[in-house]
Amino acid sequence: MFNISTNYKNSFCELLPSMYTVAMATTLFLGIYAIRWLTSKPSYKSANDLELKSGIINNGQGEYVVFSNNNQPVEKSTFEKAHHIFAQYYPEQIAERSTDSAESEYAGRYEEIKKAVKKIDPSLEVAFIPRTLYELTYINKCIQEDLEHKSTCCVIDPSVRHAVFRDNEEGFNEFIKKTRVERECWHALPFENVNPENKNCGGDPSIVYRDDIVNIAYRLNNDIVKRFSPKPGGLTYEELASYANEEIQFLNNYYEKTDKGDVQKCSYDFLKKINSTDTKNYIAGEAVGPTALFASKKLFSHAHHMGICNDHHIQIVKNALKADCSKVAQTSIMLYRGAQISKDNVFLSVNQVYSLSFGTGLFAGCFWDPGASAFRYMHESNTAYAIPVPLNELKSSPFYVPPSNTIAQLIGQGESFHIRTLAWKGFDLKNIYMGNISAIGGHVREHLRSEIPEQDLKRKFENYKAKAILL
Repeated sequence: MFNISTNYKNSFCELLPSMYTVAMATTLFLGIYAIRWLTSKPSYKSANDLELKSGIINNGQGEYVVFSNNNQPVEKSTFEKAHHIFAQYYPEQIAERSTDSAESEYAGRYEEIKKAVKKIDPSLEVAFIPRTLYELTYINKCIQEDLEHKSTCCVIDPSVRHAVFRDNEEGFNEFIKKTRVERECWHALPFENVNPENKNCGGDPSIVYRDDIVNIAYRLNNDIVKRFSPKPGGLTYEELASYANEEIQFLNNYYEKTDKGDVQKCSYDFLKKINSTDTKNYIAGEAVGPTALFASKKLFSHAHHMGICNDHHIQIVKNALKADCSKVAQTSIMLYRGAQISKDNVFLSVNQVYSLSFGTGLFAGCFWDPGASAFRYMHESNTAYAIPVPLNELKSSPFYVPPSNTIAQLIGQGESFHIRTLAWKGFDLKNIYMGNISAIGGHVREHLRSEIPEQDLKRKFENYKAKAILL
C-alpha cells in the first residue's frame, strides 16, 4: 500500500471546503447561464393556439363576395359597385385613414360593408371568404382551364409577347382578346407599376380597378357564390375548412397525377395529331403559371415548384386558413413568410439594412413572380410562420403593406405585391439589401423609407417576430 504522510493528508483536507465551494459556484453559474439561454429563446405560438369565434365568420384576412338574398349571382354592373365598396375596407386603407381607431373599424367592417352594399339594392348580401380559400379557388380555376384546353395559357407565355408579337402591341392585344374568349380565360397579364415617381411602388389603390382584375374578381365572386352557397355574412369555420379541404385535395391530386405520369407533356404539333378517342391527359405549352408551379418536376422543369405533395404542405395551408379566420385576424393583418425564423433580421451587419419580404397570403406572386411567394419558401425546409400586426400599429410598424386586393397581389410582379420591412431613418435607400437585387422593380425603394430610428426599428421587428405564429 501507498504510505501518504499525515501532513499531506491534513493539507488536502483543508483544501476540500474551498474546492467544494468553487465547484458549487461553477455549477450555479452554468445553471443560471443555461436558464437564461433557454428563456431568451422565443416561445412562438402555434396555429393550435389560435382562437376562433363561434358561428359565422364574417371578418378576418380575406375578401368579400356579393350575392342576392336568394343566393343567386349578381350582374357585373352590380358587382362593380360593390367592388368599389370592398376596396375602401382593405386593411391598409383603413389604417391609412383611421390610425387610432383602425382596429375597431376593421373589426366592424362587415356591418359597414353590408350597409353600403344594401344601398345599391336592399336584396343584396355579402359574405366573408378567407384569403387562403379565395387564393386556392382562383389558382384551381386556372389549372382546370389549362387541363381542359390541354395547354398552359398563352396569355401568360412570355415568348408570345416577346417573340411572336415583338413590336406589334396592337396584334398582341387582339390575340389576347381572342384567346380570352375562346378559353374563357382566367389568367391575366402582370401589373408592375414600378415607376420611380410612384412612391407607393405598386401600392396604388386604383390598380384594383384595372379591367382584367375586375373581370376576374367578378367571375370568381359568382363562382364562389354558386359553389359555396354562402349565408349572409359568410360561413362557419367548419364550412370554410370543408371547402378549403376540397381545394387542397384538388392540388394534391393534381400533383400526384403529374408525378405518376397520368398527365404527360407534349408539343402543340402532337396535340393536333392525337386521336379524339385518346383518353390520356396531355398538356402543351411553357412552364408558366400555377399549372406548372403546382405540378411535379417530372412534368414541368421549374425553379420554384409549389406542389402540395405531402401532409406537411397540406397542414401549412390548413393552418393559414385558420389564421385568416382567427380572432387575432379580426383586428390585425397577418404577414406570411417562409424562412429560418431564428435568422430573420432587418439588417445584415451593423450598418446594412436587409428588407425582408412577406405576403398577405401564401401564394401572392405565384403567377409572375413565384420566387417571391411565401409558400415557395415554406415548401422547402424553412419555418412557415405568420406575424400578426394590429391595425392601430400598422402605420408606425417596420412594415410596408401595399393597399391592393388578393387578385392584384396574385398576379403582381416585382415589388407590387410585396410586404417588406422598412429601412431605418437616414439610411441610403440605394444600399438596401433586398435578397434578389435584380428583381423587377428592385430599383424602386422610396416606399421603404421610414422615420423610425435604427435601434427602434430593430427592436420593433424583434417584438413582432416574437409574436409569430408557426403554421
